[in-house]
Amino acid sequence: MKQNHRPMKQWYAMEPELQDKYGLFPAWWKDLQTWPHWRPVYKLYLRHTEKQHENNYQLPTSAPAPDPSEFSPSPVVPDAAAGVDPSSMPSSMPMPMPPPSTPAPASGWLYKKGGGTSMFGSVRWSKRWCMLNKIDDASWSVQWWGKEDDSKVLGAAPKGELMLSGCEVASSSETDNMDKFYFDVTSADGDSIRHFYATSEESRAGWMESIAYHSRAL
Repeated sequence: MKQNHRPMKQWYAMEPELQDKYGLFPAWWKDLQTWPHWRPVYKLYLRHTEKQHENNYQLPTSAPAPDPSEFSPSPVVPDAAAGVDPSSMPSSMPMPMPPPSTPAPASGWLYKKGGGTSMFGSVRWSKRWCMLNKIDDASWSVQWWGKEDDSKVLGAAPKGELMLSGCEVASSSETDNMDKFYFDVTSADGDSIRHFYATSEESRAGWMESIAYHSRAL
């Protein structure tokens, strides 16, 4: 949330329609945690950045033919078997930049907030091996397991699972600290919210990006 604040603020300033609808953008990143419009605005921002990323890597469909007068004739390069110095060979042409790849399905350790309470009334956070699971060509889910090896057993059932189609992911209202970076995943109907935290801001950002991408219908 902290790292998204400045670029989101700059993008939001260029969107007068959003300003009319949602009002002023929070001046400080911590204010995003209590801003009621964070989720819909963040979702629009993700779509904007994805479209911008695709445009930056879009290759032209056609290009005008080069003017022959602009280039000098290239010398004929003899076959290497003729004993020609390899250094005289022309350098290879640069390869075109590949199109952008979609975020890879994430997997790794996260801490998940349980539904039960201890005898002192505190909610327990448990370390879980989490992974994104492809259901079919258009839908994914996030699963969590007690151990990484359990996820590799054919036919084994995870400890829990949440369908990602239409869900929303956002930074949590919990306060981050040095090794706890919180985020929430809310189901499409809003009836189920799963709370997680990663041990680094980079890890949380990767999970949120991957979940947000795979929550959209492909």
